[in-house]
Amino acid sequence: MAKAQRSKRSWRVIYLFLLGMVAAGAIGYASGIYWGLLNEQHKQESLTEQQQSLEAQLAAAQRDLAVYKMNADVAERTQENIRLELKEYREQIIELEKAASFYQNVLGAGQATGLALERFYVSPLEEEGMYSFQLMLAQHNHEPEQVSGTVTLVVVGEQEGEKAELSQDDVLFEDGANLAFSFSYFQELKGRLALPEGFVPQSVRVIAKRAGANAGSVTQFFKWENSD
Repeated sequence: MAKAQRSKRSWRVIYLFLLGMVAAGAIGYASGIYWGLLNEQHKQESLTEQQQSLEAQLAAAQRDLAVYKMNADVAERTQENIRLELKEYREQIIELEKAASFYQNVLGAGQATGLALERFYVSPLEEEGMYSFQLMLAQHNHEPEQVSGTVTLVVVGEQEGEKAELSQDDVLFEDGANLAFSFSYFQELKGRLALPEGFVPQSVRVIAKRAGANAGSVTQFFKWENSD
């Protein structure tokens, strides 16, 4: 009987020992999982912080790039505006020099007297073959008198590789059909010219015919030159 009781206690001890071993293993495994999960959580938090930091740096770099592009665009526009303003100033200076030379010719002493053809300019229009023109007439008399008359234009150039001339009736558009002048010091005549397709203009022969007691004419050739 005593032997049987000792045997039961031995198995109970072994059972408790094994149970303790299993429990210890389970606790160790659970503890390992817990610390592993905790470590993984720390890693995730660290990666999240790094991602947020990189995103903030990227946003700052994008803002800096946008500011740089804006500054570059402003600088480019400023340079373009300055270039355009300088171009306008140069053009104004050229026009003022031309005007000063013209008035000097009209009003200056020692000039040849009588009716004079001063300037002839053309400017291309949007419609193909259409041009606007400006003709300046003046008197170089010390005591100018009223002078009147008419102007005739002849456009000289090439058509299909051959020399050709177009009369006023061929080229003058309706708004400039009556090229009449009447002035004491100077006058500007304006109109439009319509050139046929394939015609290459080179010069314009201008004939101003004075009417009245001192009738006469003045002829001058002008190079086909744009006023732009």
